[in-house]
Amino acid sequence: MDTPGLRRMLGQFATGVAVVSARNGDSHECVTVNSFNSVSLDPPLVLFSLHHASSALASFENGSHYGISILDEGNRELSRLFAGRERHRWKECNVEPGHHGGLLVKGAVARMECERWAVYDGGDHRIFVCKVLAFDYNDNSAPLLYFRGRYCALDGADAQEA
Repeated sequence: MDTPGLRRMLGQFATGVAVVSARNGDSHECVTVNSFNSVSLDPPLVLFSLHHASSALASFENGSHYGISILDEGNRELSRLFAGRERHRWKECNVEPGHHGGLLVKGAVARMECERWAVYDGGDHRIFVCKVLAFDYNDNSAPLLYFRGRYCALDGADAQEA
């Protein structure tokens, strides 16, 4: 398999960018993902995945509740921070604790608190399926997108309901 070619091909699909958090004892682990999507409305399920080599994986596997924040265009630097090795710096960021244990980014396009529903092996990733317990969203934000290995934006005012 041409792995670099496969990666470039998959990069043709524009995705949103989210920060997921898990509470591990008294601390939190936050990670940037673009592997988030909805699964079901009844029950309300979403999923995200983490690479097996992620240093954050154990916190997510040991945790039962997660915070998921879909980032807006103004959160590029926050996305970069949680995509790197500085993830422990969440205390310096514009985040707040949710009611169910996860951290949520203030001003995100959408935020949800979830509990683990199931975890699956997915090749070189672990897939976390989560039940949504609470959510909020902002119809006036422009989402942060990831396309062809780069950040880009969609003007939220141009977004039309399907």
